[in-house]
This record gives sequence, structure tokens and C-alpha cells, in this order.
Amino acid sequence: MRLLGLGLGLLLAVLTLATAQAAETVTLSGRVVNRTPGGSPLEGAQLRLRIFQGEEPRETRPVPLAPDGRFQVTGLPAGEGIVYLPVVEFQGAVFVGEPVPASAAGPAIEVPVYDQTTDQSVLRLGRASLVILPVDRSTGLLNILELLVLVNTGDRAYASRPGAGGGMPRELVRFGLPPGADGLTFQETIPGVEVRQVDRGFALIGAIPPGAHELFFSYTVPYVGDSLALSRTLPYPTDDVLILVGDDRLQVAAPGLVARGSTTIAGRTYQVLAAERLPAGTRLTLTLTGLGGGLTPLVVDHGLLRGIGLVALLLGAALAVGYALRARARGLGQREQLLQAVAALDDRFAAGALDPADYRAQRSALLARLRTLTAGGEP
Repeated sequence: MRLLGLGLGLLLAVLTLATAQAAETVTLSGRVVNRTPGGSPLEGAQLRLRIFQGEEPRETRPVPLAPDGRFQVTGLPAGEGIVYLPVVEFQGAVFVGEPVPASAAGPAIEVPVYDQTTDQSVLRLGRASLVILPVDRSTGLLNILELLVLVNTGDRAYASRPGAGGGMPRELVRFGLPPGADGLTFQETIPGVEVRQVDRGFALIGAIPPGAHELFFSYTVPYVGDSLALSRTLPYPTDDVLILVGDDRLQVAAPGLVARGSTTIAGRTYQVLAAERLPAGTRLTLTLTGLGGGLTPLVVDHGLLRGIGLVALLLGAALAVGYALRARARGLGQREQLLQAVAALDDRFAAGALDPADYRAQRSALLARLRTLTAGGEP
């Protein structure tokens, strides 16, 4: 009887251990879907599942696809902080799906891909916001941030074509910067799309899916003396332009823009100028006067920059509570987009498209921002 009891105890322990081990793995299922109406079959599409532990990549698994795009991955690691990121290569372009936390991996997911086009007529700017921060007159530099809402109005992803001999791709989505602009830093880009600095601006290389996408970035512009003319050209038709000037000692002349009073952000008053429905190629010129004089010390904090950018995007909303809710929701979305950006960066480095030093610098910057978000340091 004693041996029988011991045997039953061992059997129970083994079953308990097996159950615990089974509970530590997750099954993820779903389908890759071409959302272009009447789109091409998925033949040749390749799915990889990037697995993150917190902010660090843990492993990458190739995932077989059925002819109809269905897939199932078993034995995935589970636990707090585990996130799965599906990445699909289709027709030579990379499409990054939504991150899936291990705790939410039960329902089947859908990973969208699209046929592609090089017709730039599908692109427009839903909004172009430019914010001039309070001037630090001790440095002779203007700190500027921009938030662009790039909209693909079609049903295909816009994708630049490879250049001859592996050179710069053609049909680039390009944006100019003011003369002398320096220190270009991105806080938000399009997942799976590379941002490459080019002559007097930057270009987007990769597939831009249908819908609206936000580009949030900052830079500095040097000035000498008391005035400066800032010029920007809108490369695409633009629904709304919004300019915020955060230094009350500056006078602003901007032909074609209408003064819309002022708004208060974080206790500081910003002059507001706006315009609507501008055609592609419109050149905006802001002449700033009053840059000389005493010092106005300023420490540029990217968390502050992001908050101001969101306010710029949401100006005109009737309720302040609406902004607070949107900012909180975007704080969560930013963490997911940073994971997507890290995955895309790793893929480009693995493909030999990035210099090791550039790769390490970009990755460190992304991880630093991700740590800030994870620690709750931003709204």
C-alpha cells in the first residue's frame, strides 16, 4: 500500500509538472490576407514571427503559410512581457503586423498585406504641423518639431522601386527641410519603412500601406541676427497646415497663412497660424523677427516635444478631456510601434542594408525611448 501511495504521488507530481509546462507555452494562429481588392495570390509570401521579451528581441521563427494564408505556431514562450510581432515579406516589400502580447494570443489574428503601386497621386498630407519651440538665444538655434500625417488614399501600398545596381530606390517619398537644418531625430515613423536622410531632407523607403500614418520628428535650424526666413515646400496636396510659435517675443509674417489666435500648452502660449486645402508644391515661408535680445534658456525634452506635437494634431477638438484620452491611448500605441521599428531595423541590418555603427546607434535610441515608455515616463 505504501508503494502504491508513493506511485500515485509520483504520477500526480508528473501530471502537475506537465500541466505547468503546457501552461507556459502559447499557440498563435491567424491568416495573412491581401487586402487589395482582387489582389494577387500569396504565392511566395514569407512570414516570420519576431518574439520580444520586454524591449529585447528573443528569437525569430519562420512560419509556414498555407496557400490561403492561414498559419498556426505552437509552443511559443509565454509570460509577462512576451510579445509576438508578425512580419511578412510579400512582393519584395515588408509588412509589419500588430504586436500580440502573449496574454492576448487566444483569438486568431489577421496580418494584412497589399499589392503595390508607384503612383504618387495616391499620396497626400492630411495635416502638416510645425512647432517652433521657445528660442534659446544663447545658442543661435531654433528647435523645431514637425508632425506629418501622410495618407495613402488608394487600395495598394505605395512602394519605391529598387535603384540600379543596388543604389538609391526610385519614386522615393521625399520631404525637404529648411536650409541649415541639423540634428534630425525621429520619434515616430511607419513600421517596416526605412527613413533615410538625403540632401536637404529625408526619404521613406519601403511599402506605405493604405490609410493614415504619422511621422513625428525634430531638428534645429541656425540663425544669425534678429530675423530668419523659414521655407518649407509641401510635396503633396495637403488638407491642413498648422503652425505653432511658442516664443511671445517673436513676430511672425507668413503669407498665405491665417492667424488663428493662440493656444496654451503646458502653461506656455503659442501663436497659431493655419491654412487649408493647399496644392502639391505649395511653398510656405515664415519670416521670424525678434530672435535677438536676452537669453531664454531651454532644455529640449523629447517627451515634451511629443506632447506638443499631439496637441498640434488635435487643435480644434472641443474638449480637453478628448485630448487626454487620445494622448493616453497613443502612449500605448507608441510602445507597440517602437517594437515594430526595432524589428524592422534588425531585419535591415541582417540583410546588410545598414552600417554596423548606424545600426547600433539607431537601435540604442529606439530602446532608450522604449524604456522610457515602459517605465511610465511619458503620457
